[in-house]
Amino acid sequence: MKIWIFIGRMQPLHLWHQKIITESISNNDFTFIMLWSSWIINEYNPFTDIERKNFIENIFEENKNKYEIINLADSESDEKWVKNIEKIVKYNINKKEESVTFYGWDFENDYAIKVIKQYEDIIEFSNINYREISRKNIYADYKWEKIYISSTLVRESLIKKDLEILKILLDERVFKLLLEKI
Repeated sequence: MKIWIFIGRMQPLHLWHQKIITESISNNDFTFIMLWSSWIINEYNPFTDIERKNFIENIFEENKNKYEIINLADSESDEKWVKNIEKIVKYNINKKEESVTFYGWDFENDYAIKVIKQYEDIIEFSNINYREISRKNIYADYKWEKIYISSTLVRESLIKKDLEILKILLDERVFKLLLEKI
């Protein structure tokens, strides 16, 4: 069984997140989508766990048997946080040993992947892999230019309530849900 794990804040789910989840669901037996920073609500993290889960479920409704959305709580140490990821996966697949692949973006800057790599020797999976999905070529067409899709741009556009930019960075279904909130 091919298990894939994608960890992100998804505040909200934008087109790059959607690309990773689509690829994972298409190419694997099961995907864990772990929502990080679930306890923080502020202008940079405006959506609750339930709202973020709704974004994902609206996009991937037809594949609901191929993924599970998990709220990933923080821990007092990075080591415990990594062990918590292992426990979540093992509990949900009911097997002691599995080969897992962690999806990430730019591995040099992806904090979650850095921490997992640092403590991978304590994780009891038969095989751990990593798959980098670069965001370097993820652009959206905006008027006469291409703009880079990033969570930072999405958050800034949310704060400014720039619906024109948000509309091109988000799937139409996520955009409609977002309009209900702002």
